[in-house]
Amino acid sequence: MKYSRRFLLTTTCSLIAGLAGCGSGSSNSSGISSLTIGPSTSSLVPGGSRAFTYFIQGTASDLGVVWSVVEAAGGTVDQTGLYTAPSTPGTYHVKVASHLNPSTYSLATVTVAPSNVNMQLSVHNLSTAASSTLNLAQYVSVTGTPNTGLIWTVQSTNGGTVSSAGLYTAPSQAGTYIVQVTSAANTGQSDLLFITVVTATISITPTSISLARSGTGTFGYSLKVVGSTDNSISWYASDASGNQLPGAVAGSTAQPDGSSITSAGLYTAPPTAGTYYVTVASNALPTVKATATVTVN
Repeated sequence: MKYSRRFLLTTTCSLIAGLAGCGSGSSNSSGISSLTIGPSTSSLVPGGSRAFTYFIQGTASDLGVVWSVVEAAGGTVDQTGLYTAPSTPGTYHVKVASHLNPSTYSLATVTVAPSNVNMQLSVHNLSTAASSTLNLAQYVSVTGTPNTGLIWTVQSTNGGTVSSAGLYTAPSQAGTYIVQVTSAANTGQSDLLFITVVTATISITPTSISLARSGTGTFGYSLKVVGSTDNSISWYASDASGNQLPGAVAGSTAQPDGSSITSAGLYTAPPTAGTYYVTVASNALPTVKATATVTVN
């Protein structure tokens, strides 16, 4: 089962107890049976930030949530759950409430206190291809201590693997997965990375075409993307391996070989006979592409 920062329909408290407390959510007749924040406690230095997630269960059509900070001067939280602590030390509470029924909510307690140890993430959301690898450690910094070690944990069932050095291997199934990173010097400081695994397949039609010099032909494509809402593509002239030619931009008339291709797939052949190539690539996963051969007579 994949954890989502947006909603989770079938998770029970026993499954998520390791990430979040289960006492704050409340049952009601609105179709929202429980709502739990994760993690339920954390610590930050003044001005530090960290991401929270939530787990919601119910039959309502509206499973959206609203984020807020209970205390007026308790810092800020955006509507993705990214919290920034205030400059004043103290104990504060991050609240996630059902959009449909605000009386159903869950609280996380955040202790803000000066510390020599400060762990920060430069990003909280990443995308990658299925079964690929990501070096997550490059997005984490630890200051104020010679012990810069990190503890990595994949929070999502079947959500891939992560090594002690922060090298994450994505699962083969598309979805959004959660990885938690914790400072070894101060285990009260932890944060979450949300990794969206995307799969895509693409084909081009026709796969080969013959054109006169400076002649035109139109190409089409078929694209299937799972795990992303980005169904856009890019066209470009390419070499025999499908690599984009320098300066070859869709719609350009100044490509190196004298050809051009529009965003609609209309290709104009170069004025010189030879073998050329046209490639269409997924913008969600640019490494997923298909190439057609153009013979210019």
